[in-house]
Parts: sequence; structure tokens; C-alpha cells
Amino acid sequence: MVLAILSAGMLSFLGILDETATTVTFPTLIKEFSITTDQVQWVNTLVLLVIATIVPISSQIRLRISTKKIFILGVLLFTLGLIIDILSPRFDLLLLGRAM
Repeated sequence: MVLAILSAGMLSFLGILDETATTVTFPTLIKEFSITTDQVQWVNTLVLLVIATIVPISSQIRLRISTKKIFILGVLLFTLGLIIDILSPRFDLLLLGRAM
């Protein structure tokens, strides 16, 4: 039980840290990918859209998949998205990583 609470807290912290770090890097992203401010705002907007989609269907997901599998899938998708973001040479790939 303690391990589950610690891991959930750690992942929540990583999510908030990820959002904060992304917002701070907007000027760098604009220069690196040669995009506009409107385009770079999609980095955070896309994450909010994914969350707004997942939350309403989460009860149905929970009925079909065990909590442990959902947790593991979430950690794997978060990690895969982070790796894609780190290695992405193009803005569209960065958005794909953020969606994960």
C-alpha cells in the first residue's frame, strides 16, 4: 500500500514537473523548430485535450482493465512519450510524444 501511494505521488510530481518544464522552454522550442507562439502553445493544449478525453472514459477503461495494468500502461506511455520528445527532430513528433 505504501509503495502504491509513493509511486502515484511520484508520477503526479513528474507530470507537474513536465508541464512546468515545457512551459518554461517555449522560447527555446520556438527558436529550435522555427515555429510561432500559436504553434508552440499546442504542446500544452494537446496534453489537456488528451486528459479531457481520457477522464470521461476512465470508468469504462477501469471496468475492462485491471488497475495494475492501467498503471503500468500509463507509466510506459509516459516514458515512451518522454523519449520521443527528447529525441524528436521535428515539431510534429514532439506533439506525438506529448500526446502519449
